[in-house]
Amino acid sequence: MIARPAALGTLCLLLSASLPLSAQNRCSLLKVVGGEANQTVVSKKVSPPGAFIPVPFVTPKIRNNWNTDFEVPSNVSFTKYIAKIESISTKKATFSTSMFLKYSNDTADETYKGDIQLTPGQSTELRGNPRRGEQPYQVNLLIGGFNA
Repeated sequence: MIARPAALGTLCLLLSASLPLSAQNRCSLLKVVGGEANQTVVSKKVSPPGAFIPVPFVTPKIRNNWNTDFEVPSNVSFTKYIAKIESISTKKATFSTSMFLKYSNDTADETYKGDIQLTPGQSTELRGNPRRGEQPYQVNLLIGGFNA
């Protein structure tokens, strides 16, 4: 498969904390899991999925670099999560996009799924709300696609 020149741009996660009325609109950046110290923004060149070898009775796994996780601090309750993605591609591209809120009981809620078409420098926001009475420990963004 030929690598495509389009690139996924900056990922950053913003959130609104559940705070008293005077501070309701406060946002915080989340740290990238496995990133450099205090890294809150990620730039990636989306690669096409790698080859896989089917194994009988096993779901095949395709290797790619489409996932990025962000750490949610455990000492704050947030009312919503906003992920901003921006294309740094040199041409218009379509990105297959999903946003998941991951919980400590090994479950996740997919709060967004769809194809997003972005022109160079264009950005968009994905939004997700946590389950009532629960807070996720991570937010996962899956961004890629065969035509990205």
